[in-house]
Amino acid sequence: MNPYETIGVDKKASQKEISKAFRDKAKGLHPDIGGNTKGFQELSKAYGILKSPEIRKIYDETGDMNGDGQNPLINIAIQRVLMLIDDIISKSENIFQIDIIFLSKKHIQKARPVLKQDIKSTTEQIETLRKLKTRFKFKKNKKSITDNIVNNMINDKIKIANSRIYNLKKEIKIIEIALEIIDCYSFKNDSSHNFGGFGVTFTTTSSTW
Repeated sequence: MNPYETIGVDKKASQKEISKAFRDKAKGLHPDIGGNTKGFQELSKAYGILKSPEIRKIYDETGDMNGDGQNPLINIAIQRVLMLIDDIISKSENIFQIDIIFLSKKHIQKARPVLKQDIKSTTEQIETLRKLKTRFKFKKNKKSITDNIVNNMINDKIKIANSRIYNLKKEIKIIEIALEIIDCYSFKNDSSHNFGGFGVTFTTTSSTW
């Protein structure tokens, strides 16, 4: 489902234009006046995605939304933040002497430059593949026993690389959401000097961060 098409607005529409288009369309679809129930549910779902600038931005960048308009990346970020804090609590000997929130934030931030570098490397790989593709000339004639298999192979590799970039961008978005969650908290430790996470060695069991 494309929420913009469902509501009937352009992707660059303002929030006021989206709200107006929703109200106008909802008048004819509302079940209470004999409208289309399924159509009204789809319209409401689309509006649930676009009515919030924050959720709309995430949809524009990832295209991922679940049935109620809630961004599924938020749920992933929440789960990872909880797992990270739980790991820190269970593995740190002097848990009250460190700043758990500072350490969590520091740990999450470390992953972002790695992902960005991976995106850069994969993008360069795609450019190389595209240039490589132009060097192969398929001399198709009556004696050809196959299609352009080399071209097909390169196209498949480009497709896989693009999919990787897409997933890496989602990971970065999850990190950004996780940092927003972390920023909602602070931690008061027992130390007279706030050392944050310095001097603490921590390895998470998570395969992501």
